[in-house]
Amino acid sequence: MIHRKPVLAILIAACLGATACTHWIFGNDSKVSENWGIALDQTVQSQVADPEAPASLDGPEGIDASTAERVADRYYKGQEKQQTRRAHSVMIGGVR
Repeated sequence: MIHRKPVLAILIAACLGATACTHWIFGNDSKVSENWGIALDQTVQSQVADPEAPASLDGPEGIDASTAERVADRYYKGQEKQQTRRAHSVMIGGVR
């Protein structure tokens, strides 16, 4: 009889080893690596440009209240038309 815990431990170790090897084989040429930290840098730059922006209630230049309302309405109506995505779930149970 095969014991499940040692087999599971070996399988997990093999998967972790394989994922570590992919970094060594393929390097850092992924889209994630290329874009790492860009959002944070943009946020920091915008705060440096206008540190009082969160306290201001003024909207962007060139957009009045009626235009902003039309944009928001179009956005929300577009969201209603989109199909709801189903999230996949994995349940693991009964492993001893």
